[in-house]
Amino acid sequence: MLLQAVAQHSQAVVQAAPPQVFVTVQQPAGGMPEWVKILITAGVGAVFGVGSALLTETVKTKLTKKRLKKAITEQLTAEVEENLDHVEMLAEIMMEANIAGVQEADATLGKVRANIRYIDKDRYQHYFVGEKMLLYEIDPDKEMADFYTQIDHAKEGIEDIDTDFMTISFKMAALLGYRFLRKQGIDRTKRPGLYEQLHKGSVEGIKAQGHA
Repeated sequence: MLLQAVAQHSQAVVQAAPPQVFVTVQQPAGGMPEWVKILITAGVGAVFGVGSALLTETVKTKLTKKRLKKAITEQLTAEVEENLDHVEMLAEIMMEANIAGVQEADATLGKVRANIRYIDKDRYQHYFVGEKMLLYEIDPDKEMADFYTQIDHAKEGIEDIDTDFMTISFKMAALLGYRFLRKQGIDRTKRPGLYEQLHKGSVEGIKAQGHA
């Protein structure tokens, strides 16, 4: 009975004792803290996002410039072609008058005035003001620019009644127009005999204008 009493007392003591709580403290893992990793990941993502946006914008800008350059080239080329029709006719008028030894300058000048008014360079002037850098890329050798300069010289010749200067200017303008169009992939074949005449007299024309 004594042993039974001791056993019951021990059981009562165990039941009355508060439950034991075991806490495991995990040691921090080696390396950088987790919050630092999160910040780095977010930063890298932001950098890639900005870089991607810049790359996309650059590509879009290049594509826009390419399309604009193509459209401007087409318009300017069409304008040169149209004007070259009139320049060819004016060059032939002057050369025929010189070959025939026509002394009636008034009749020749009348024909020139009647045709030269159809020459229009509005598109060239517009893009020269608004898109000058693209214009330089389209016409790096200034053949289109010199084409219009020679036409202006011919107009001055009309005012001064200088038929020789007009003839040289129209011939040079036509030659420059041919060259510009050929660089744009357009082979001018409308007046096959004129180009050879212009090319043959181009050196003489350049020398003559240099002394003007």
